[in-house]
Amino acid sequence: MFNVYLRLVADDGDPESVTQALGIAPDESTRHGRPSPKTGRPYGFSSWTLALGRQVGSDQLDEVFGGLTEWGDRGAHTLRDLARDRGWEATLIVVQEFRDVEESREKGISMGADLIRWLAAARAGVEVDQYLMLSPE
Repeated sequence: MFNVYLRLVADDGDPESVTQALGIAPDESTRHGRPSPKTGRPYGFSSWTLALGRQVGSDQLDEVFGGLTEWGDRGAHTLRDLARDRGWEATLIVVQEFRDVEESREKGISMGADLIRWLAAARAGVEVDQYLMLSPE
């Protein structure tokens, strides 16, 4: 299964400025210097995170990625401008959890040319995290 996120990170940025620029509220955000509710320690950076797909199979990734490219040139250029003008770095994060070695929907990550072009226009990176969540035998 996969979880897919768009995350923006800045050393010291206002997550609300990302929300205003994109016109989309994040699922999570942090603000540099504010205390973490989990640890009480101040965050060392700001972040803005939007969940694009949760617990989806590899056969659904094209649809999830398509939702991002539907933001079009305007969305890509907004991310690029946030990076250039305000120090935000955008990353498409794909988290893959292997739970069943026999399950074919848990294998492979395919990113088409449209997504690659869009990410390049947005100046966004890609991060793939893979976790083995197998039961001990």
